[in-house]
Amino acid sequence: MKKEKQRQSFHDIFDGQFVVSAEISGGKGEDSFCCSRAGDAALIGVFDGCGGLGARQYDHYEKHTGAYIASRLASGAVYDWFRGGNGKGRHGNLTEELRERTAGALLLGEQKGGSALKLRGAMVRDFPTTAAIALAEYGNGEVTVQSVWAGDSRVYILNENGLSPLSKDDTHSRDAFEDLRDDPVQTNVLSSDGRYTLHTSHVRLQGPAAVVAATDGYFGYWRTPMHFEYFLLDTLRRSGSLSEWKQRLHSEIQDVTGDDATMGVMLFYFGTFGNLKQYFADRHRKLAEAYIQPLADAYTEEKARELWLTYRDGYEQYIK
Repeated sequence: MKKEKQRQSFHDIFDGQFVVSAEISGGKGEDSFCCSRAGDAALIGVFDGCGGLGARQYDHYEKHTGAYIASRLASGAVYDWFRGGNGKGRHGNLTEELRERTAGALLLGEQKGGSALKLRGAMVRDFPTTAAIALAEYGNGEVTVQSVWAGDSRVYILNENGLSPLSKDDTHSRDAFEDLRDDPVQTNVLSSDGRYTLHTSHVRLQGPAAVVAATDGYFGYWRTPMHFEYFLLDTLRRSGSLSEWKQRLHSEIQDVTGDDATMGVMLFYFGTFGNLKQYFADRHRKLAEAYIQPLADAYTEEKARELWLTYRDGYEQYIK
């Protein structure tokens, strides 16, 4: 990460971006991602091919599933859109543009897929995938982050107040604590039939922050939402560099998750890795004392739910 200096441009404010991705089954992972920067904008996106809905296998794709292909088609379409100079979310209809690009890519992918192995009695859709995209743009001396999503992959902001989603899951549940126990059915995902909606929200960064986009393999296998935030901060605390933090995020999630796991991170206003660690040190301590240690000492579902209710207001501040 670069040395701290007077911030007058996006280059000075933007501290970097990275993606970590872990597959459950080598070479068959159904997650994909895009990550890029161009001019005064940066992009991260994660895509989780829906294996249950998209379990059909296609001859022309070496018997890969529709879910496997869908996440890659969608991520490629978003990346090409961004690299084509269209990364101007505040100056156009971002959701309309991305919907047109992704729908076109998925439909073309289906048309080129050849015959599919039919599944009897299965709830299936052609080329289904989630999407969670964060577009950061610099203008008028500030950074605006626009989130675009469909399905249950998420965009978060992580700052001194903790971790908060910027996206709402497309499920009937609206409680992140219960979602960890119920795994609710998704009501809206990208697919080649074009019958989906892309949602959007935006936030102006007021100070140092990490913007995170993640598939449910990263956040969906913890006891509570507090434990996911703690995972992010504790791996940071134990790292001596940005590359080590990235390595820990990759290796340590594999002891927790039961799914492919992909996460993109963008960092703003920190300047150095030392500043990044120092900035989150107090939040790490408070989180451990208020939530993690009490549950480690004597975990019960009742206590976990009680602590979640105290954490929930801050967690849901952007999606109420």
